Amino acid sequence: MRIYIVEDDPIILSGFSAMVKSLGYTVAGLEVDGERALQEIIRLRPDLIIMDINLPRIDGISVLEKVNAVVDIPCIIVTGYKDEEQIGRASRAGVYAYLQKPVDEYELQAAIQIVMSRSGAYNAVKEEKDRALQSLSDRKTVERAKGILMKQMQISEMDAYRTLQRKSRDSNMKLVDMAQRIIDAYELLH
Repeated sequence: MRIYIVEDDPIILSGFSAMVKSLGYTVAGLEVDGERALQEIIRLRPDLIIMDINLPRIDGISVLEKVNAVVDIPCIIVTGYKDEEQIGRASRAGVYAYLQKPVDEYELQAAIQIVMSRSGAYNAVKEEKDRALQSLSDRKTVERAKGILMKQMQISEMDAYRTLQRKSRDSNMKLVDMAQRIIDAYELLH
C-alpha cells in the first residue's frame, strides 16, 4: 500500500514516514505544504493519505475536498487540536479517521487497517450501485428501442424484443448497443 504523508512540521513528518515504513507500507510521497501536496496527490494517486489539518497555503481538509473532486482516496486526518468545527468539516469532507497528536505506531496501524477495510467496503457498495444504475439505464434503452420497433413495425412487444435480439446477434453487438443504434436512427429521422 502506498501512503502519502502531509505534515507541516518536518520532525513529525519524518516520524510518520518512519512509522509507515516500519509498518511495512510504502511512502508514496512527503510534503509540508498543502498546495504542493494537492498537486502531488492527484498526480501520484496513492492508496491512502495521512494529513495534518494546519498546513501552509491551503489547509488539509481543503486539500482533501479538492482531491475528492478528482479521485476518491481515503484519508486519515492527524491534528494537534481539539476542535469540534474541524471535526465536522473533516467528516463532511469524507475523512475516514481523525487522530489527535501525538500518535503512536499502534494507533496509526489500527487506523490504517480500519480505514482500508471501510474504504474497501465503500468501494464495493459504490461499484454495486454503479452496476445497478448502468443496468437500469440499459433496460430503459432496450425498452425505448422496443417501443420504437413496435410503433414502426406495428408488432407486439415480444416480437419487438425478438427483432432486437436478432439484429443484435446478426450484427454481433450487445443488445443495449443495438437498441441505442435503433434509437439514434429513429431520432435522426424524426
